[in-house]
Amino acid sequence: MIHNKLTKYADIKQFTNVLECGFVKSPPLELSGSWADIPFHGDAPLVLELGCGRGEYSIAMAERSAEKNFIGIDIKGARLWFGAKAALEEGLGNVFFVRMQIEHINALFPRASVDEIWIPFPDPHTNHPSRDTKRRLTSPVFLNRYREVLKAGGIVHLKTDHRVFYEYSLETITRGGGNIISHTDDLYNSERAGDTAGIKTAFEKRYTGRGIAIKYIEFSL
Repeated sequence: MIHNKLTKYADIKQFTNVLECGFVKSPPLELSGSWADIPFHGDAPLVLELGCGRGEYSIAMAERSAEKNFIGIDIKGARLWFGAKAALEEGLGNVFFVRMQIEHINALFPRASVDEIWIPFPDPHTNHPSRDTKRRLTSPVFLNRYREVLKAGGIVHLKTDHRVFYEYSLETITRGGGNIISHTDDLYNSERAGDTAGIKTAFEKRYTGRGIAIKYIEFSL
């Protein structure tokens, strides 16, 4: 297992569609990778997938929308390997991967540079709510980070199987001045089931296979 991970880490260092952002110093935070190292940032709309895992969502969106650029972000290099390798094999030039911690996206992406953000199935951090709430990807701290990198009118999409996290997100988005565009506590019995929100990752299929309803929120900041 360890050897397999080390092989994947070595591979992604050679992949042309992966940027690894190491931390140089903090504060102020500086990254060893930079925005200029991402080859396709230009006029095309830019979409981020936060906590992309194996990159299934980024790959599926890139296949559906050749007119947009997609960047999947995750700290787990062995997971990113799958998405990056698949994108190279398919010749998808509009999808890229960044290995970094999500809390540092503001150090990489310029202000008002992102059109959309997708957050599919983040850790709800419910084991120790008093300690871990701030780590949720819809906490006020993270919403402010998204607000900085999003363009005016930019959209954020959240998918989760976790009701407590879903209700928490609705509350924090509204309380933080965000605008809930649409939401549902049963995505696949809603009008959004057939569009991009209906892309299913392997993780999601495990939950829908058990009859667990998927929750979805579309919002702006």
